[in-house]
This record gives sequence, structure tokens and C-alpha cells, in this order.
Amino acid sequence: MYLIPKNVNTRFEFRDGFGWKELGIMLIGGGIGALLFYLLGLLSVGLVGRLILLALPIGVAFFLIQPHPMTKVSVLETIRLQMRFTRSKKRYLYVYGGDRS
Repeated sequence: MYLIPKNVNTRFEFRDGFGWKELGIMLIGGGIGALLFYLLGLLSVGLVGRLILLALPIGVAFFLIQPHPMTKVSVLETIRLQMRFTRSKKRYLYVYGGDRS
């Protein structure tokens, strides 16, 4: 057994960019899919449609958490960073009026 320092990310990852947090998000997507599967079963919807709605949230969750190969940033992380940037203070250096050329 190898000793891995606490600050190394690979300790909590199953493969590159996929760890416990991502597994939790996939399980949440699976739970939502199972709920949709059950609810559509009450409405007598066909099995194929129910299976598609079972797999759809899992696929969406996987797409959101899969990191880009070059940037190593997922879509979910990009959305989170964009929202953080939108909410942050911004400093615009300009002079009101005056010569604009």
C-alpha cells in the first residue's frame, strides 16, 4: 500500500476527473431517472419511453461532470465559475464625457 499525501486529488478519484463528488451527482441523476420511471409507470406509458426517461438524467449528469480533455474543467464547473464572475464586483476604468477618440 502506498501512502498518498492529503492534498493530492488522486486519493479521492477513481479515474482522472471522476471521484466521489461526481459519483454522487451521477447517483442523484439516477434517482431522478428512477423517480420519472416510476411516475410514468403509473400513467401506463410504454416501457421504451420509461427506459429513455430513466437514462436521460444519468446521461445529462455525466455530460455535466465530464471534464474537457484539454482544460480539465467540466461544464458544471464552467457554469459555476460564470455565475461567480457575474455576481462579483467589476471595476470599469473609463472617463465620463470628454474626448472619446
